[in-house]
Amino acid sequence: MYPTRTVSRTLLSLWTAVLVCGASPAFAAPGDPDPTLDGDGVLETDLGSKAEAYGVAVQPDGKIIAVGWRETAPTFIVARFELDGSPDLSFGSGGVASADFGVGGEAASAIVLAPDGKIVVAGTVAGPGAGSQIAIARFDDTGALDSSFGGDGMTTTDVAAGTDDTASTLVRLASGRLVVGGSTKIAGSPHGVLVGYGDGGELDLDFGDGGVVVMADPERINGLTASSSAILAAGASGFFDLVFARFLLDGSPVGVTHIASAVGNAIALDPNGRVLVGGWTFEANRPVTLVARFGKSGRLDSHFGSAGIATIDVPAGDLFDGGDQARALAVQPDGQIIVAAVDDSLSPPPFSQAQPIAWLVRFEDNGELDSAFGDGGLERTAGGTLASLAVQSDGKVVTGGRRSFQQTPTSGLSFMVIARNEAFVLACAATPQAGCAAPATTAASSIAVTEISGKAPKLLWKWGKGTATVGDFGDPTVPGAYAICAYDASPALVFGAQVEGGSTCGSKPCWKATGSSGFLFKDGGGVQWGIDKIKLKAGAGTAQLSVQGKHAALPHVPLPSSLPLPLRLQLQTPNGTCFEAVFSTASTNDAIKLKAKSD
Repeated sequence: MYPTRTVSRTLLSLWTAVLVCGASPAFAAPGDPDPTLDGDGVLETDLGSKAEAYGVAVQPDGKIIAVGWRETAPTFIVARFELDGSPDLSFGSGGVASADFGVGGEAASAIVLAPDGKIVVAGTVAGPGAGSQIAIARFDDTGALDSSFGGDGMTTTDVAAGTDDTASTLVRLASGRLVVGGSTKIAGSPHGVLVGYGDGGELDLDFGDGGVVVMADPERINGLTASSSAILAAGASGFFDLVFARFLLDGSPVGVTHIASAVGNAIALDPNGRVLVGGWTFEANRPVTLVARFGKSGRLDSHFGSAGIATIDVPAGDLFDGGDQARALAVQPDGQIIVAAVDDSLSPPPFSQAQPIAWLVRFEDNGELDSAFGDGGLERTAGGTLASLAVQSDGKVVTGGRRSFQQTPTSGLSFMVIARNEAFVLACAATPQAGCAAPATTAASSIAVTEISGKAPKLLWKWGKGTATVGDFGDPTVPGAYAICAYDASPALVFGAQVEGGSTCGSKPCWKATGSSGFLFKDGGGVQWGIDKIKLKAGAGTAQLSVQGKHAALPHVPLPSSLPLPLRLQLQTPNGTCFEAVFSTASTNDAIKLKAKSD
């Protein structure tokens, strides 16, 4: 057991947490710390001397996994926490697992979760002689090393013998293959590197040259993501030259795009296929946080920020401002961009000790700061240094890093820090809305929810033969939230999603009127909570509505534990009207699918 703060464990599953948190939006603003994590939204874990979380991920059941480094007994560290922040005692030893490569200098820097629950961690270890090597370890759900990977759960790669090879980032392709991104040195010159692995930890000989791609440009890769047809990398060349590089799935280079006087640290793909890169650039001779968006062609997207680039100088408070940068970024289920940024501040002279200040920054889809988040788009977090970020299925933001404590002018401690913040106020009411329009006959409404491992979840709700006027729908072509909300018998909110009226999908309005009888919402990218289509049609005894979603951003419903019946599903509109159907029995309600017709 390792020391953490102690709170009462009342959360038994992810969706217990969602039920609890479903009642909280009225009291918590976007950006606020989430008190369901360790009582105040911040979890500090003392792993001895110094420690840091370089990577963080959230399992489908809501458990948080942090990977990184500790100074004492340096090995790959993997720590798993329950929803409330307490150690997951079913994992490793007291919630901590490790991979000891036996060569020293070991630190895990990146994590991906496989659909079968296995945990893959990449990092850097010392070489048997001089220099360092790229290393990967794979753990099963209990924290034990997976012997089917590399023979003992671990594998190392020496890209250039006797020199420094480092792993910064990791991505899992749809095929199950793994690609590590980092850097190497050849004849003293730095080069970006990609290394491909098969499912058993062996080098993927169909990738690059014997599993390895070495580049002159960029000179280092700091972030990786992948689409169905390409590997996308963010990094830098030279001192200050941001590089966005594209590769085919076999490692063949496609092209690079440069931004001068900048560095790329992190990369993410939005549901419309656009690429976001976070890092820093210079303004007034000082580093400031940068987010750039690229289209599918690799060119900067002129619809984002200023000519494709958005910047923000995050505050340093009363400290000496050493400049700031984006360390990690992700896209929320509603399409907004969340960034973990750090100001590398120093205390005033004569001490001038490093006192980094960590911030969450949220941008709208057009690159403007989201004024509804924190204070004008910024929220200071507890972590002194943020290194990683993940977005939960309910939209909350989880960050990982460290908090340092100076003991003397020359020595100090650091704790691994995990923080969780609210993302937005869900429009769903905490309990069902009263007076909703219902289908006129039994079985006039149907629901189908499917979730298969490795595939995007699907939701289809059809409601028909009711009575409604066009005015009952409100006007979705102007701002206002349309919420899809599901409640159990207690009644409490089980899951929710929403789409915004007046929103834009790509370059076109998401909503349009369909003659004089209704409205249609279409978003092929499923940017807003994974919902791609809503139909609203009015009439006396003929009114109909349907809601469809089939994207990874769709809110995770409580499968494989079956959905609680009776289930009350509502569409709540901004003008106060609502439509509902109640499902008390189901033809299927198991680990993969719910299928039912209304009472």
